[in-house]
Amino acid sequence: MTNIKNISQRFLDNISYTLGMKNNDQNNSYAASCYLKAKNSKGVNINELENEVIACNDLEIIYLFARDIKNASTDKLASSIITSENAEYIYKFAKDVPYADIYRLQIAIVRTNNLEYIYDFAQNVKGANKELLEQNILRSNNEKLIEKYIDNMEIKNPGFVEEYIINNHMINLIIKLAETGKFNNLRLESEIISSNDPRYIYEFAKIKTVTRIDKLEQAIINSNDPKYIYLFAKDIKNTNITALENKIIELAEPKFIYLLAEKEETDFNKLAQAIINTNNSKYIYKFANNYNDRLNSEQLEKFKIGIIKTKDFKLIKNFNQNISSIKTLIDQELVDAKRYLTTKSGDLDEKQFKNLMELIKYFTNLKDFLEKDNLLNKQDNVLKLNHEQKNYHE
Repeated sequence: MTNIKNISQRFLDNISYTLGMKNNDQNNSYAASCYLKAKNSKGVNINELENEVIACNDLEIIYLFARDIKNASTDKLASSIITSENAEYIYKFAKDVPYADIYRLQIAIVRTNNLEYIYDFAQNVKGANKELLEQNILRSNNEKLIEKYIDNMEIKNPGFVEEYIINNHMINLIIKLAETGKFNNLRLESEIISSNDPRYIYEFAKIKTVTRIDKLEQAIINSNDPKYIYLFAKDIKNTNITALENKIIELAEPKFIYLLAEKEETDFNKLAQAIINTNNSKYIYKFANNYNDRLNSEQLEKFKIGIIKTKDFKLIKNFNQNISSIKTLIDQELVDAKRYLTTKSGDLDEKQFKNLMELIKYFTNLKDFLEKDNLLNKQDNVLKLNHEQKNYHE
């Protein structure tokens, strides 16, 4: 064995620093010195230096020795790396060391159960049995890693991959398989539909190679999810828009009724009535405001009635200011209600009478509210005009 006392501490420290090692570790320093001696000196006994490196059990130096030293015993150095069960160095050894025994190292990497390095081994080591490694990656049930494998690697056993993913109900990965265009879409579609997950049904329908839209469409309708039914209608070609539209109307979700009206193929009149029927002041106002140019006079009157019925004073005021005046309609409703009270009061039971009085009170308060708001607006306009005139004269 080389006498460590014959090597200066400064020299050892420099070696250790260069190789990223701890300066106070004598074994590491000695292993490094053996490696550098074998690399830079002529006429040295490679076998002896190799044994010294192995004895120090420094994996980095063992790896470097095998990679860089000509005539080193690759098998003997590999045995030391394999015995360590260190996935990083097993992988690096297989990838970088010339003439390494890939079969032995592959078995070793699988035994470590380190999925990241098993994946790296499959992707980067020339001569690796990718089918074997593929099976280990799949059986890990690590969906992120499997997805990475599908995205970046050539699948060696498509049948096994498809079977495993379907049997384990990895729905997200079924989407990934379909996107490759290399698998049985009809079988994948069946599994997607069985999941009853509207997001995955929708995502599957978006794949270009998918041709049977009708079953997916029925599955999305059966999901009763207004968001994905709307997205399906908006984004998927060759759908039955009427069926999707009817389902959204049935679910009475105002946001998606409103959004669906943007699509030209839909029945705008039916959607307009559906939004009124929701009695949702926010979307009644938004619908009338954003689609005002598409509403005829009859529809606009219906929206006026619809917004009044919501009893949302703020949005009724906004409607009156920004879309169409509803003062005349309120006046008429108030007159009709009072007339009915005068002529039919004797025919009303207690509940009907109470409801009618509440209606009259509501219309009266609403009328006063809008008149007050109108007066304030006029005052604001006068103040604004006076301010502008003052600035002009100044």
